[in-house]
Amino acid sequence: MSDESAASSPSSGSKGIVGRKTALAELDVCLASALRGQRQAIFVTGEAGIGKTALVDVFQQQATRRPNLRLARGQCIEGFGGKEAYYPILEALGSLVLSAEDGSLVQMLAKHAPTWLIQFSALVKAEQREALRRETLGTTRERMVREICEAFEVMAAQNPLVLILEDLHWVDASTLDLISALARRRGLRSS
Repeated sequence: MSDESAASSPSSGSKGIVGRKTALAELDVCLASALRGQRQAIFVTGEAGIGKTALVDVFQQQATRRPNLRLARGQCIEGFGGKEAYYPILEALGSLVLSAEDGSLVQMLAKHAPTWLIQFSALVKAEQREALRRETLGTTRERMVREICEAFEVMAAQNPLVLILEDLHWVDASTLDLISALARRRGLRSS
């Protein structure tokens, strides 16, 4: 979705942004499709400073009003001395895990994505941490992508999931592979 014309119109149904009614409506249509179980991959594009983040902020505020919707946000960062692989995904996943106070997402990650759970070692008991280390020894990028795709699908099967990733122009190659895999997968496999 291009946000190039967003700055030209003064009308907006949302506080704090100008001329975003059409773009916001497009995002709402995509969310409605996702809530019906249709996978969506949306990219908000445009020149720097045109208001892409403001648009996504308003969309996020409106989307979080929906019951049973999971929403996570990760930020790509400019890396002058290198970038941590999967950084925005780890940030988003961390917020999801911490928001599930009952520990259900930790258990789900242990089952479907142990290579990702080990990244949050403070959430894992010492005895489980050592078992996870043994299980994930020699992990490949491909395994990590497969596991987190499966984990996101399990989460989305329980409650719709919106994953917002900011500043993709700074994305690392591993996260880019993951975004591609998520967008191309055909659906949840049986456990």
